[in-house]
Amino acid sequence: MSAVQRPSKGRACFKSQNRQGPFAPVFLPSLGLGPSVLSPLCSELPVCQELSCPQNTQCSAEAPSCRCLPGYTQQGGECQAPNPCWPSPCSPLAQCSVSPTGQAQCHCPENYHGDGMLCLPKDPCTDNLAGCPSNSTLCVYQKPGQASCVCRSGLVSINSNVSGGCQAFCSPYSCDRSATCQVTADGKTSCVCKQGEVGDGRACYGHLLHEVQKAMQTGRVFLQLRVAMAMMDQGCREILTTAGPFTVLVPSIPSSSSRTMNASLAQQLCRQHIIAGQHILEDTKTQQTRRWWTLAGQEISVAFNQFTVREEAQPGDKRSHSLARKYSYKYKDQPQQTFNIYKPNNVAANGIFHVVTALRWQPPSGISGNPKRTISQILTSTEAFSRFETILENCGLPSILDGPGPFTVFAPSNEAVDSLRDGRLIYLFTTVSSVEKGLRGLSKLQELVRYHIYNHGQLTIEKLISKGRILTMANQVLAVNISEEGRILLGPEGVPLQRVDLLASNGVIHMLDGILLPPTILPILPKHCSEEQHKIVVGSCVDCQALNTSTCPLNSVKLGSALGQGGGSEKQRLGDETRPGGSVLPSPTGLRGSSGPREQRTLDQGCLAKGLAQDLQLLTGFARPTQDILPKECVYIHDPSGLNVLKKGCASYCNQTIMVSLGPGAHSMVTLAPAAPQGPPSWGWVGGFLRGCTAA
Repeated sequence: MSAVQRPSKGRACFKSQNRQGPFAPVFLPSLGLGPSVLSPLCSELPVCQELSCPQNTQCSAEAPSCRCLPGYTQQGGECQAPNPCWPSPCSPLAQCSVSPTGQAQCHCPENYHGDGMLCLPKDPCTDNLAGCPSNSTLCVYQKPGQASCVCRSGLVSINSNVSGGCQAFCSPYSCDRSATCQVTADGKTSCVCKQGEVGDGRACYGHLLHEVQKAMQTGRVFLQLRVAMAMMDQGCREILTTAGPFTVLVPSIPSSSSRTMNASLAQQLCRQHIIAGQHILEDTKTQQTRRWWTLAGQEISVAFNQFTVREEAQPGDKRSHSLARKYSYKYKDQPQQTFNIYKPNNVAANGIFHVVTALRWQPPSGISGNPKRTISQILTSTEAFSRFETILENCGLPSILDGPGPFTVFAPSNEAVDSLRDGRLIYLFTTVSSVEKGLRGLSKLQELVRYHIYNHGQLTIEKLISKGRILTMANQVLAVNISEEGRILLGPEGVPLQRVDLLASNGVIHMLDGILLPPTILPILPKHCSEEQHKIVVGSCVDCQALNTSTCPLNSVKLGSALGQGGGSEKQRLGDETRPGGSVLPSPTGLRGSSGPREQRTLDQGCLAKGLAQDLQLLTGFARPTQDILPKECVYIHDPSGLNVLKKGCASYCNQTIMVSLGPGAHSMVTLAPAAPQGPPSWGWVGGFLRGCTAA
């Protein structure tokens, strides 16, 4: 014992499970003792021995008590080593255990997979669909490690064993009552529609008239559709049952209305409630208004409004109930009346219909047809077609519109014909050139007239839309298109229909808001022309005694020298006009309704070459001699002795020539006179002379 160092006063003893003799090397960092220090066991200290300290404790002679070693925790009467699973480093779903080496181990529970730090449930459907037949069933996940098989839509299980597969079966709920349920060859159910109907996979829809009638029989909202049904049945049954697609505004009004619906009124009212094309009303933030065109040619503006509906639950307590959406529309010719749409987007096989609040009883204003009169008689007696009737009478074609027909005539309105009064209409009334080949003047006009007539039947608006293309009397195809707004457009220029279905005894008339130009006559006017224009200007101001010293501006000559000195040429009289070469040009005349002798004038050939004062001649009717042309009074600066003095003087009148180049198809509108009918190139009067016009 003398060789063993005994603990001195103030030193502690330790009791460990691993005895290595009377002294054990222990780290005591809290006491500043390293591993080289040998501490006695508690059994060596009498005072600690009496305490019978448990394992992994320490005891001090100065303060005899049993305390757990650093890092150990006291649980009851024992000191336990540190637990690596507290707190658990594993997933909340995992279990933590201590390995033999004192490390934490994580294990996922049953029906979960992962590394213990992350545990995911097992889905049997990801493994061969958990045995469910893929052609007739679906695998549905239930919980970790469990799934079930269910039959696909329209199929039922065999012997209540879904895992064995399912087969098709038509139940009362497989299809809508408007469709017929059938089992197909591949073992699936199908909702079959009748011929002429369309379906969405479950329900079937007939034509517009059928769907309105069906809606009238179901629900309180549709009980007031009897008047609308009578209007459509009597007025446009053929349109709504055989053509389309259309959008119909179906009025909902009490059937006890004092007004009655007959066939004649129904035919007038029906077309102003139909729009060509399918126009679905959708909530949109970008387009608050839109425009539609009825088959009657009326413009409708549709507005979308969104507002908040509030209800008062208790006095003084206002609460926002919901957002309401409202569609309304107005006819352009009746802006004071507003119609509301409260049941939009009802589906039919050939379009959709919107239920609206009222019926427009006023038929379209203006012209109407007459089944007892021919097309020619209607055109002659209707002021809106007077311009087109003038063309028909003067185009040189035999009158066929009094014949048996049936015909379909696209008659331009007066405003449409006036669009050609830029020189083109005047040119169309000239005759065929005897020198140049190809269409000229009246021949082009005749082609234009034939382009407005279809002589193979009476095409009402629904038949016209259905055909899409027709072959006119001009043997040229006329295309029929519908714009996004529902307006019916004809030809490559898209000429809109203004009024439709003006019935006659031998056909039907459709009024155009433009004029149809067949491609074979374009361009109507000569392609390239240069125009020589003249105007009277004043020369420089000089002493009246020296008038001959007055100089004219650039590109002008004095009227006196142009007309010649003295009393003028013998040809300067009222009579025939001549052009270079001595040929006679007939004077301009009206196309229709002119009376009295034709006005004729003559110009000296030399004056034409020099560019005479034609403006003066056109105003007076003849070329005035020099003595009649008085000089212009003026004021000029006289400076005889170095002083600027204003003095009264005279200035000569001058005829100034201006050459204007006209582009393809251009024409002047100074006069309505036609071009000369003979000899190349064509000449005309347009405030001067047209020079060098090439053939169209």
